[in-house]
Amino acid sequence: MRYMVRPNNMTRDWAQDFLRSALRTYKAGASSVELVYPAGPPERAICMHIRQGDKAIEMALHPVEEYLAAAERFRVQLQVSHIFVTTESQSVMDEIMSEGIHSRFPHFTYYFTEYPRMTDATTTPMAFASSVGRSYLALVSLANLYIGVHPSCVAFVETTSSNWCEIINDIRLTDGYRAKAPLVDFETSPYIMPDV
Repeated sequence: MRYMVRPNNMTRDWAQDFLRSALRTYKAGASSVELVYPAGPPERAICMHIRQGDKAIEMALHPVEEYLAAAERFRVQLQVSHIFVTTESQSVMDEIMSEGIHSRFPHFTYYFTEYPRMTDATTTPMAFASSVGRSYLALVSLANLYIGVHPSCVAFVETTSSNWCEIINDIRLTDGYRAKAPLVDFETSPYIMPDV
């Protein structure tokens, strides 16, 4: 999988330019979203892909709070309070920036890319991709994948019922350093670590 999703030079350059202009940071309870660059991403972070949207036709979705509760355990155990969040759903980002989430998880700083996300679970992914541009959305997805397996990742929270999370996990497992990073997987899979 690592071989299949490796970027060529053109894709790498596009992703780097995109991340420099679109990677944002948001601290729980803050009143604004800030650009990450030129300062750059944090040295240590929890990487989290929150799969929602149309995935509900295939499986029971896990609430955002469940992901953050797992991240909270990592925050305490690993002393890391930065989270790279990737998701296709605008509702996930809205919830992360909500007062209810801030009151339950006040210590996190979130990093995410700013781009048009799906806002309606009834819209098909193909229709949404057509509306924003299929090539653009494919490139954005790859840029988000690179964030999802960023060298700063010291822990992972995901659901391997999602194919995208499986890709992230396959890349994680073929990386000597990140293969040892703890993982919370909400599904029964060979990767689950229930003692985390």
